[in-house]
Amino acid sequence: MRKPHVIFVIPERVKSPRRTCRQSSKARRAMTLVELLVVVGIILLLLTLVVPRVQPRIEENRLREAARAVNVFLAAARVRAIESGRPVGVAFERLSEQPNACRVVSQIQFPPPYAGEMLDARVRVALRDPQSGIVLAKVRQGDIADRLIRPGDRIRFGHIGHGGPWFVLAPIDPDPLQGNPDSNGDGFIDFDDGSIQWELDSNGQRWSVNRFLVGVIPEESMPTPALPWPYAPRFGVPVPFVIERMPNLDPGGTGFGSALLRSPVPPLQLPEQVVIDLGGSGIGPNGRDFAVESAAPPLLVIFSPSGTVDEVYCGGSSLLNPFRRVRPVATLFFLIGSWERMPSDPLATSSLAEDGLLNWQHAGNLWVALSPQNGSATVAPVYAGGILGPGGRAMPPDLSTSRRLAQESQVALGGR
Repeated sequence: MRKPHVIFVIPERVKSPRRTCRQSSKARRAMTLVELLVVVGIILLLLTLVVPRVQPRIEENRLREAARAVNVFLAAARVRAIESGRPVGVAFERLSEQPNACRVVSQIQFPPPYAGEMLDARVRVALRDPQSGIVLAKVRQGDIADRLIRPGDRIRFGHIGHGGPWFVLAPIDPDPLQGNPDSNGDGFIDFDDGSIQWELDSNGQRWSVNRFLVGVIPEESMPTPALPWPYAPRFGVPVPFVIERMPNLDPGGTGFGSALLRSPVPPLQLPEQVVIDLGGSGIGPNGRDFAVESAAPPLLVIFSPSGTVDEVYCGGSSLLNPFRRVRPVATLFFLIGSWERMPSDPLATSSLAEDGLLNWQHAGNLWVALSPQNGSATVAPVYAGGILGPGGRAMPPDLSTSRRLAQESQVALGGR
C-alpha cells in the first residue's frame, strides 16, 4: 500500500520574513527631507503663535502665587505672635546685588527677655524733670553685662507690676559729669569698661556714680505724677527690671542680619523671576520708607502678641545704627513684581524692561497691603487705568494713585 503524500503549505508572511522587513524599511525611507522640514516648520509656526499668548498667563500665575505666599507667610507670623504671647518678626532679606529687591522672607524671633546677670539684679530710678516724664536709672555693679543692651531696647520696672508701662531706652547726651553711656562707640551701653566710678550705699552695695544707665522715654501716655519715683538727683529704692532687646544684636558684625534669631519655620523662597520690590514699597500712599541706596539690613516687620504690627525696622543710616525704627500708622505696601522691572536707582523713572515701566506701573503686578491696626493682609492688582504708557498700555499716573486704588479695591486672591 502506497503512503499518502503530505503537502505543507507555508503562509506568505512566514515564508518571506525578509521581504516584509525590506518592504517596511522601504516604507520608512519614503519620508523625504522636504517632508521633515515641512513638519518642523509647522511646529515652529505653532510655537510662534502659541507661546506669546501663553507666556503672559504663566507670568501672571507666577506673580499671583508669590503674592499668595507672602500673604500667608505674614498671616502665619501674626498667628504665632498671638499664640506665643511674644513678638514675632518677618525679615525681608535684601539681595546683595540689588538691596531694594527681595526673594527670601524669613520668620525671626526676639532674644529672650533679659533681667540682668543675677537673680536679684536691680536698678534705681528717678525722674529727670516733671515736664518731659523722662526717667533716669543707674545700675548696681555686675547686674548688667556689656554688649547686651542698646538704645532702642525696651525696659519695664518690676515694682510697677506686670501691667506697668514699657519704656524705650534712649541714650543720654555725653556729659563731662555723667560720662558717655557708649564710650567706645559700638552702639551698646557700657557697664564695665573701666571708666565707671562706683559708690557704696548704706547696705554696702556698689552703684554707678558718674554714669546713668540711660534715659528712658515712656512708650505709653502716662501722666508724670503716676510714676512713683523721686526727681533726680535723688533715686528710688532698688527695683527689679526686664528688658526686651531689639532683633539684631550684632549691628557691626560679620554682616547685616547675621545675628538675627531665625525661627525654625522654613523661609519663603520666591521664584528667580519674581521679587518683592522694596524700592517701590513703603508705608502709606506716598512713603518709600523701605528704599535704600546701598547695602542695608533686612526689612523687619514686627507683630505684637495682640496681632497688630508693632514696629517696622527699615533703612539704616550707619553701621552702628543699621535699623531705623518706625511705628506704622498707615497701611504697609509690599510690591510683588519682576526682576527686569527693578530700577538701578531707587529714584530712577524707568527700568531695564523693554517698555521701561517700573513695577508699580505694570498692570500685571500685585500689591500686598498690610494693616498695622489688626495685622490683616490683602492682595490687590496694580491699578491698570489712568494714562497710556509705552505701547499704548494703561498705567497708573503715579505711585500714590496706584497704592490708593489697590487699597480701595482689596481684591483678595484665594483668601483675605
